[in-house]
Amino acid sequence: MSLASHSRNGVASPTRNGGLLSLEESGVRASPLRSWSEEQVARVRTAAGAAVDSWRAAWTVSPPCTGVACVRAAEAPESSSESWSSLAGVRGAWLRFSGTARGLTGIELGRSELRLELFGTKEETPVANELVGDAWHDLEQRLASELGPKSEAGQSEAGPGRTVWLRWSGALLLSVPWWSAQLRLLLSGETVERFLFPSGRPAVKKVPSGGLVPLSRALASRRVGVEVQLEPFELEVGALASMRVGDVLRTTHRLERPLMVEVGGARAESVLEWSGFLGRAGSNKAVELVGESRKEP
Repeated sequence: MSLASHSRNGVASPTRNGGLLSLEESGVRASPLRSWSEEQVARVRTAAGAAVDSWRAAWTVSPPCTGVACVRAAEAPESSSESWSSLAGVRGAWLRFSGTARGLTGIELGRSELRLELFGTKEETPVANELVGDAWHDLEQRLASELGPKSEAGQSEAGPGRTVWLRWSGALLLSVPWWSAQLRLLLSGETVERFLFPSGRPAVKKVPSGGLVPLSRALASRRVGVEVQLEPFELEVGALASMRVGDVLRTTHRLERPLMVEVGGARAESVLEWSGFLGRAGSNKAVELVGESRKEP
C-alpha cells in the first residue's frame, strides 16, 4: 500500500506549524507514505535469501545458520544512519555488519569473517585479500540482481537519511547471519516499491461517487437505540434479596410526571432526550413525546 502525504490536485500539505504548503513546495518537501503487507515483506525476504544461498553454493561456504529476517525499518531496534555503505549496483540500498570483533567495523568486519571461513585464518595476505574481494563483489552483484533496479555506472550514494527510520517510510531492514556477525541490509521505501512493482504500480480504479445528499438523509437508514426510563428509586437490601417473580415494585415515579426518553444510549458520543408519557398504539405499548429535545455532550 502506498499513500500520498500530499495531493497534486489542488490540496496543499500541512506544515509542522499548522500552515499549508503551496503546491510548488508540496512537490519538493512532501513525500509519499508507504506500507507493505506481510506477503510483500516475505517476497523481499525470499529474494534476498535466494541471492545469499546462491552465493554460498557458488563459493562453497558453509551457512552459519539458516534464515534471513526482515522487519520494517521503523520497528527495528537500531535506527542509526551511521556506518552504512552503499550496496554496489542498487539505488537506495545500504549494508553494514554488526558483531563483537575488536578493532573491526563495517565491511572490514564482514570480510574478516569471510577470510576466516575461506582460509581458516583472519591473517591478511595478497591472495586472501584478492579472493575475499572477489567473493564479496560477487555477493553484491547477486543481491543487486535480485533486488534491483541497478544504479547508473559510477554512481555513488550517501548513507541513509533519518527518514528511512520513520513510520510509513516503507523501508525494510534485513538481517543475514554472517558467522559470528550479522549482515544488515537496509532498503529504502522507493527501492522496495521498485522491486515489488518493476513495471510501476497498477492503476487504481476510481469508484464513481453518487451525488451529494444532506447528512440527515445519508444517516436516515441507520438504527440507534432508544431507552425509556422511570425516575430511579431505592430498595432495601432485604427486599432485594427476597424478590421473586410476580412481585410488584412500587416506584416513586408519579403518574403525572413524564418519562425520560433517550435516543443514542449511554455509549453514544451525544444523547438526545425527550419527555414522554406511556400510551398505546394499536396492540403495542408506545410513548408519546412531549417537550423539546436537548443535546448533552
